[in-house]
Amino acid sequence: MKRFYSYLFIATVGLLGLVSCSSDDNSTPEKKEVDPIVGKWELKTMDLKIYENGEVYLEFEDESVEGLLVFEFDFKEDNTVDFTSGNLNQSGEMETNSETGTYVKNEDSVTITIEGEPETFSILKLNSSELHLFVTDEYSSGEMEYIDEITFKMVKM
Repeated sequence: MKRFYSYLFIATVGLLGLVSCSSDDNSTPEKKEVDPIVGKWELKTMDLKIYENGEVYLEFEDESVEGLLVFEFDFKEDNTVDFTSGNLNQSGEMETNSETGTYVKNEDSVTITIEGEPETFSILKLNSSELHLFVTDEYSSGEMEYIDEITFKMVKM
C-alpha cells in the first residue's frame, strides 16, 4: 500500500445492537447503531511536524490542502474502505488514484489495509462531522534520521 500521507493523507464498523423490552416481555426488533466513522470523509487541513536527527525541521498547523491534494476515505459498514488520493501534476491538473481495502476500528485507532499493507492511525477526534487521524513514520536517508508526525483533519462529505 502506498503511504497514505505521501500525497500530503480509518476503522472497523462496530455495530451495537440495542434491544429494548417492555414490561410484558414483548421485545422490539434489534436496532443497529452505525459507527460514526462510516461514511465518506475528505481531508481539509493537516498538521505536520518533521524531525531531522531529533530536531524539528519543518512544522505546519492547520495547513489547508484544498486545491492541492485529494485525500478521501469512504468507510463502509461491511469493513471495506475506498481510498482516493491525488495531487497536482506539473501541468497543474489533479491526478487521482483510487483503491479499495479493508479496515478494523478499535476504540482509539483504525488500521487500514490496502494491497496487503496495513497502516494504523490513532483516532484523535471522531464525531458525526469530524475525523482527526494521527500517524507517525520513521525513516532514514543516508545518515539522516527522520520522524514525520501527521494529523489528518477530515470532514464528513
